[in-house]
Amino acid sequence: MDAPPGGQLHIELLPDQVAGHGTLLTASDDGDGICKIMKPVEPRSSELQFYKRFSNDISETAAKLRPFFPRYFGVMLIDMESHIVMENLIAGMNKPCIMDIKLGYRQYTAKMKESKIKSCINKATISTSGSHGMRICGMKLWNVETQEFEQKQKTEILADGFEQVSSNICRFVRNSKELAEKFDEPVAALLDIFKHQTEFRFYSSSLLLVYDGEDPSKHDARMIDFAHSFRLEEGKELLCEREDDPFEDNGACGIDIGVKSGLENLHAIFQGV
Repeated sequence: MDAPPGGQLHIELLPDQVAGHGTLLTASDDGDGICKIMKPVEPRSSELQFYKRFSNDISETAAKLRPFFPRYFGVMLIDMESHIVMENLIAGMNKPCIMDIKLGYRQYTAKMKESKIKSCINKATISTSGSHGMRICGMKLWNVETQEFEQKQKTEILADGFEQVSSNICRFVRNSKELAEKFDEPVAALLDIFKHQTEFRFYSSSLLLVYDGEDPSKHDARMIDFAHSFRLEEGKELLCEREDDPFEDNGACGIDIGVKSGLENLHAIFQGV
């Protein structure tokens, strides 16, 4: 799709981005009742190709996973730049609280630059990605007492140990068992899928948790960031085993143990709130 003529769709910067690469844009509902986010991509980017293929995937695994992904609406050209158009998960929230949790032990593929691969291995080594299959990449929380947002960027929380990560997640849900259970429901459902699915690899994907700080009954949890995600039968050339990577990976067969581990630990944290 192309951007519509001026006046029909109001596009602006997304003010609530807490992690990720590239500047996200947001748009008002264009008549279908759904507010959207636009993420800039190269026309042949792996993330765009994943969205296109996954949206047409008729497998049972894809059908099970699809409710846990933002809805995909195609590609929009804005100022001669391609953008993936997705559902805006924080639309209608007055005080959006957001947590980006990166899943899995591994966050790279064989086609990435050597320097980037080494950086990914190092980040996994110094963070809970390598030990627990998950780490917090960003957090924005509405403080009811101060009536202000508190924010943590990925650089300041990268090296947090599992105890601190757990503490931050409990704080994000306000130590509320009710809110924790709301998020644990999709986490448990995803965990059940990843205990069995052997068709896809989701390297460097995240689980995005959102709720309204003024009305926590408005909440959502979805997987995002699919630049290094692929169906195994189509992307075996993206797999690689390296002597300098100490973290277990099933490679070309079996379940995605890194994502499974991350979901198990996240499930345990929510269960303990």
